Amino acid sequence: MKTDTVGTDMWCPECRLMTCCKAVSPAELDYLNPRNQRLVSSKDTDLQWFRRGRICQRCNHKFLTCEIQECYLSELLELREANEHMTELLTKADDAQRELLAAFHKLNEALSELQTIG
Repeated sequence: MKTDTVGTDMWCPECRLMTCCKAVSPAELDYLNPRNQRLVSSKDTDLQWFRRGRICQRCNHKFLTCEIQECYLSELLELREANEHMTELLTKADDAQRELLAAFHKLNEALSELQTIG
């Protein structure tokens, strides 16, 4: 959404607010590598994006944004959700492994006591 000041309302990662941010070339932000705005992944050539420098008009924070096809953002969100699910499963498996190990130690102790009795 355009505002009366120069720029576009967007999320500033420094202010942590929706605020007016001016669009500038990435070269103006001293981002040396790469300076160009249109990029293509060398590994996944279907992944292309446009970089845009931003300057927050509230706090003067300088940052980069990129424009990509929305399907790639959807894919990223799905992968993050899958990663979160896998992390939960691994945590549960780790907890179960600890419980099994504790039970195994108790069983070994009980067997040792039985051996000393018998």
